[in-house]
Amino acid sequence: MEPRVLKTIHDLLRDAYGERLRGGFLYGLEARGQATPFSDIAL
Repeated sequence: MEPRVLKTIHDLLRDAYGERLRGGFLYGLEARGQATPFSDIAL
């Protein structure tokens, strides 16, 4: 996953949850390094 995608997701979550956001988890193909260009992102 491109770093800019992670930054965008982080920024959107930070805007929605503010300081309550403590972190996140990445699951599935992306987390296992098996993602293709057509894979979704499981958070």
